[in-house]
Order: sequence, then C-alpha cells, then structure tokens
Amino acid sequence: MLALHLDGDLAPDFAAGGDDDHGYAFACGDSLREHLRDCPRCQTALRRARRLDAALAQAAGATAASRWGLAAHGAAEARERLEQRWFAAVSAAAAAAAAAAVPPAGPPPAALPAAGGGARSLVLGARAAADDRAARRRLLARGVLPLTFAAAVTFALAAVLLQPMPRPLVGLPPLEIADVHLPPAATPIAPAPAAPAPAPTQYTAAAIQHLRAADRRLGERRQNEHAVGTPHPDERPAAAPEELGRRFTDGRLDPAERLRAFDRLLEVARGAGADALLARTACIEQLAGGGDGGDGLLRGEAYTRLRTSPGMLGELRSRLIRLDADPDGGGQPFRAAMATVFVASNIADRELDQWLRRVVRHRPDLVTGVLAAARSGLRPHGTATLLLDLWALLDARGAVADEATFAATWFVGQPAVVLAEVGELLRTSRSAPTRQRCLLALGHAADDTTVPVLLRTMRTAARGEALTAAFALGTLPHPVLAPLADDAADDDWLLHAALARAGLPAARAWLEALDLRPHELARFARATLADWPGVAPWFRDRAPQLGD
Repeated sequence: MLALHLDGDLAPDFAAGGDDDHGYAFACGDSLREHLRDCPRCQTALRRARRLDAALAQAAGATAASRWGLAAHGAAEARERLEQRWFAAVSAAAAAAAAAAVPPAGPPPAALPAAGGGARSLVLGARAAADDRAARRRLLARGVLPLTFAAAVTFALAAVLLQPMPRPLVGLPPLEIADVHLPPAATPIAPAPAAPAPAPTQYTAAAIQHLRAADRRLGERRQNEHAVGTPHPDERPAAAPEELGRRFTDGRLDPAERLRAFDRLLEVARGAGADALLARTACIEQLAGGGDGGDGLLRGEAYTRLRTSPGMLGELRSRLIRLDADPDGGGQPFRAAMATVFVASNIADRELDQWLRRVVRHRPDLVTGVLAAARSGLRPHGTATLLLDLWALLDARGAVADEATFAATWFVGQPAVVLAEVGELLRTSRSAPTRQRCLLALGHAADDTTVPVLLRTMRTAARGEALTAAFALGTLPHPVLAPLADDAADDDWLLHAALARAGLPAARAWLEALDLRPHELARFARATLADWPGVAPWFRDRAPQLGD
C-alpha cells in the first residue's frame, strides 16, 4: 500500500520475476486502490506515512545542508553546491526511469533478423540487463539504503522530539481519492444579513442629569412651601455624595431621614471610584463642619456607625499617614487636614491615636483639631490619655513655655468625663510630670467635682505636689471656692495662699496681714507655677498671728 501510493511504484520487475524477497508478488494496483477507498485504517496509516516521509525529507535535507556548509567556505556556496548535486541526481533518476519505461525504437521490420540466433541473443541480452539492474537494486536496498534510512529516521525523531507535540487529529474526514471540484471564482457570495439596529433609549446621560436636577428643584420647592411630609429616600433617584452630605447636616429634615442619608453615604464610601472618594470626603467634612441643626445625639449615632466602617477608618488612616510623611500638608489643604484630625480624634481607635501623635509631633498647629474634638464630647473614652500624651510630646520638643498657661488652654471647657479620666490617671500614675499635669488640668473644672481631689493632695502629698495642688485650686471659679473660705482653719496656710491667689474677697484679710511691700504684692499677683514655691510660704512665715 505504501509502495504504491507513497512511492508510486510496486517494482513490477521484482513482482513479475522469480525474486519474491520484497513481498510484492501478490500486489495489484487496482485492488489496492479499491481497498484504500474502503479501509479507514489504511487511510490513517497512509496519512501518517506521508507526514513521516515529509519529516524525514526535511530533516535529511537540513542535516545534509548543515554538514555540507561546515565543509564548504560559506553557507551560500554550500547551499548552491548542494542544490546542484540534488537536481543533478533527480534529473539522472528521471532520465533513467523514462528510458526504462519507453523502449527504444527499433529498425524497420525488414531489417530485423530472422528468428533464430539473433532473436535468442537479443532475448538473452535483455534478460542479462534485467538481471544486472536487479542485482544493483538488491545491493542498494541491502547496503546503502538501510543506513541512509536509519540516519534519516534518527534526525526526524530528533526534530519531532524537539518540536511541540502536535494536537491529535480528531474527527478527520476519510481520505478522498477523487478530485475535488471547486466552484468557479466568479460565483458571487451572498452578504451576511445586517444586524438590527439597537432600539433608541430615552435614558441617556443628559436625560438622567435632567431628571436629577428636576428632583432637586422639586425638593427645594417643597421645603420652601413647608410641604406636609417628605418623600421616602427610596422614592428619590440616586443622589450625589455632596447631596447626601447636605441632607445629613440639614436641620430642617427629620433625624431619621438624616441618618438614612448618612448610611447611604457610608454605603457609597465602601465602594471604589470617584463616587466613593467623594463620599469619604463628604463624610469627613460634614462630621467636622457641624452644619445646621447638628445636635450631639445625632452626631454621636453617626460616629458610632462610622467606627464600624472599614472604608472610612482606612481613609482616615491613609490621610494621617500622608500628613505624617509630608509635614507640609501631604497634599491636603489646612482645612481638610484639620477636618481629618478632628474626625480621627473622635474615633477612639488605638492605631489612629498613634498616628495622631506622630502628626502632632510634626505639625503642632493641628493640635487645635484634637482639642476641639475633645471638647465636643463625641469621643467615648481615652480623651484624657490622648491629651496628656500630646502635652508631654510637645513639652519634650520645647513647645510648652508655661505649663499652667498650657493647661488653661487645653482643659478649659472640657467635659466632666474628661476631667474624671484625669483624676483616675492621677490616682494610678507614678510619673511626677504626669501627676503635675493632671493636677493643673483638674484646676480648670467648671464645678466642684475636682475640689476633694485637690484638697486631699494638698494635705497628704509631698511638698512639690502639695504646692501644685494649691496653685491649681486657686484657678477654680469663686462660687466653688467660697465655701472653703468659711471653713478654712487658722493654721491652714496653704489653703489661705490658694484662696488669696484666686482673688477671693474673704481671703483679702489674710493677704493684708502679711504686710507685703508693693513689689511683693505685684510679684504675688503675677506669680507663675515656677514662682509659686517662693511666694506661697509667706502665709506661713510672715503671718503675725494665725489666729487673728
């Protein structure tokens, strides 16, 4: 099968002669062609043989070309010489095949020798020539051809193994022997039907913007006309982040609707893109700005929901990191940086507090946002700790000139819960600077809640802390100190000094009894925390009679 359809020859001289070594004696070309049309296995074997034959020819040619190129002076000269030898061999083989297939024209019949010895010698000569060709073919087949075939198979296998494995041929049609009739080139091809045009929609970008503008105008008209009831947020089209922030701070709206607007703002802030960035910015600015009708309960609930929003906590953290990396602002204007510090201070998160300490160390001017957040009362806990840590940080950097003045700036107007935390820190702290700052902070309470702590420290603590407690007691309001003047003992000179420093009218007699000179009176009136240990003992050393 392969000899017929791959090589085009069944070696009829071998098949017809007495030599049956090649196994072609039984073969018939017509029967093999008929068998090929009906046998899928032979068709598959023939396809594989043709591919293998092509691979062998390619590998053998490439190998011969490369070897010839190594022996020649150049690649181009080697290729040219190889082509010459190749075509010479092909031409010689074609001429020999044609000469063997077409018998030479003989002399006219009259010139032929008569039957007898001439005819016998002609037959014998033809048979001798045939025997000689058969011998040469057997020698070639048994000697040179096996070696050449082995070398070609080796190079073909190497080429196939080095190349990617071809995909398996699945579902190939059976081998067709008949010719394929193609349609004429002039046959027109019908064009594919065009896709139907999309139906026009009325929801274009301009139409949506128009609807949103119309909705905003309708809402403003209803508010101006004091319309009864407000449409539910689900009935409104999607609002922009700026509009949601405006609804949250609008005191004319119902608190429940304002919280729904804030929830929608947090929902948008959890996403990604421009709207999420605008929502996070609007959320921080509206919580820091106050707005109209910003009551504490509503904002406290908003901060409670903000503390559970990972997107907003991440936004605050990234802003503080940028402020810490770039003290000039980190790409944020001063107003935006102050809003970031204010909102982050009210979160009461340990990581955010740590970043706040780092930011204030580089930007002391932003501590105003921390103080405003502490006075707002929106931070649930840890306010006193954060303030005292920042105080110590600025004091270490030399930014605190007078601690008494600094305490007045930081703790005047602070909520009672903050001062209660300060008292607890005073009770548990063992650091002398921290205890002194706590005492100075307790002296700026608006009521008498810190009086017991200060009196107990005056009478039981060491001399330095006792003097600081007396100094802090003298900064409390007069209505808080008035009952102390009525119950003061004659020998309680430190309490006398504290009440005289406060300028209480009931303590003026104790100050006059000291018989101080004008410059001493001026010194006592302007006494700072550093001067206080030098002027307070006058009420003990210069009082003539403690009983008068």
